[in-house]
Amino acid sequence: MGKGSKTCEDCGGSCGPRTKICPHCQSRFTFKPKSKNQVRTSKVPFDWRDLKRGVRIKAVQTYGQYSGIFKVHRVHDDGIVVHGQDGYCFLYMGEDGISPTTGQWREPHKLELVK
Repeated sequence: MGKGSKTCEDCGGSCGPRTKICPHCQSRFTFKPKSKNQVRTSKVPFDWRDLKRGVRIKAVQTYGQYSGIFKVHRVHDDGIVVHGQDGYCFLYMGEDGISPTTGQWREPHKLELVK
């Protein structure tokens, strides 16, 4: 089977990857259900310093331990205090570099607004 095709389990016929019904035997393909936790986000650039309390954001491609959906609690000079599923945390938004207190590399989180 080549890339970009799938095989019917009932008849062994080959068809396109997005086909819902086999064109050879008319049997239905099964698909994984979409996640109920899926949210729509806006990839429009925004200044994190303008975020207001209560705004929902999504942290993506994080370099720290925090990712997912958060509600803004407070904005500081170098980051954002947010509330998520596991409680309050701090999303660092300052400059790239080594932390003078921990000696670890740090980078700002990548954020998207939740619609």
